[in-house]
Amino acid sequence: MANILLLVSLVMFLWVLWRKKIPLVSFYVLFGLQWAFYWLFPFVISQDIVSVKYMLVPELLFNKEVSFYFFLFNALSMMIFSMAYLFFYRTTKSQQEEKPSRNIYRGPLFLALFLLGILLICLGIKYPYVIERGTMYSVIGNLRTMFSGLFIFYMLCDSRRFRVYFLFLLFSVATFVYGSRIHLMIIAFPFFFYYFKAGVFKLKHAAIFILLIILLMSGTALYRSGAGVGPELLMYPLYVESVFASYPLFQVIDLWQNSEIIGYTYFLNYIMDPLLNFVPNLIYKSSEVAKGMYNVLGAWRYSHGGRIAPWGAFYYLAEAFIALSYYGIILVSFLFGMASALMENYKKHNGLISKYMYYNYIGVFGAVFVKNEFFLVIKYFVMNLFFVILFMFAMQILMSSQKSKKGLNE
Repeated sequence: MANILLLVSLVMFLWVLWRKKIPLVSFYVLFGLQWAFYWLFPFVISQDIVSVKYMLVPELLFNKEVSFYFFLFNALSMMIFSMAYLFFYRTTKSQQEEKPSRNIYRGPLFLALFLLGILLICLGIKYPYVIERGTMYSVIGNLRTMFSGLFIFYMLCDSRRFRVYFLFLLFSVATFVYGSRIHLMIIAFPFFFYYFKAGVFKLKHAAIFILLIILLMSGTALYRSGAGVGPELLMYPLYVESVFASYPLFQVIDLWQNSEIIGYTYFLNYIMDPLLNFVPNLIYKSSEVAKGMYNVLGAWRYSHGGRIAPWGAFYYLAEAFIALSYYGIILVSFLFGMASALMENYKKHNGLISKYMYYNYIGVFGAVFVKNEFFLVIKYFVMNLFFVILFMFAMQILMSSQKSKKGLNE
């Protein structure tokens, strides 16, 4: 039955892709690939297609009833997401990205990103991701967010691709030595999308790019775990990513099946948590209560034993189910599909800020939404935009002061 449900949802996904003439390099396809990835390994394990006797397998994957609902809700989510695209996506002729015009930002931006990349490499060596959880963990995280936000903006400002490639490589090195991968994904998706639309990358390069990203992500995961890096181990991080990131949905379904869900959040986790996340940490420290205990999703997890998502990642359908059972899955999938379709339409507008909003959405929602809490998605999106606005504001002040000096000298 699960096979049929997933097949029907896949057929609908492909039919909408054909019916609306959606490009293969689009957010629609990007989400479809991620959606397939996060149920693929649980599917082959639960259906006994592959042997995993040497791997850690959570027991709920072998619970037939829980697995059935897991695949049912995944199929339902894709059908609703595709339906939203069918309603809201506007089919237009594909337009090639215009070359960036010369502007005042590209020189200072390159210098800032170069120095920031060197700093991140040094900090990554001294304070590795798997060890450091103190103040420097927050500092490095904010610096990496600053880099990702400014990099996307710089990519749209400078037509000299070699510099952009160099900065991307520099940040890849910083990612490898530090260990946290999410910021690299945030810049990798818009990086490929932008240069594909600019005619630099071709469709045949997509497979190569995806393979390189997979190898880099797997290598980084193995390096930070201390397991070493070897060809025989490269599939293991993919298995861990797929199974343990999507496992929270198994756990929530199990609670639901056993009538252990005390109540739902009624979407307050989508409304309140992004706002609470921007409250300064100092306020929480003064009350000696962890910041995560104050948000709606954290409180729900604590009230249900705190055992949901013990490995950190939080599957988007688990959070949607917590909001309002399967009605939450339907609504969140539809709203996400609608927002993504409208953003795809929005990209057709010219202007630097319009392009930045689109590529920032591609990066953050493409890399973070499926496997992390919603408040983190909003955090990265807003912080990326904040650092760009801050940089532009600083540049305007600098130029104004220079003009004032020139006026006094004259």
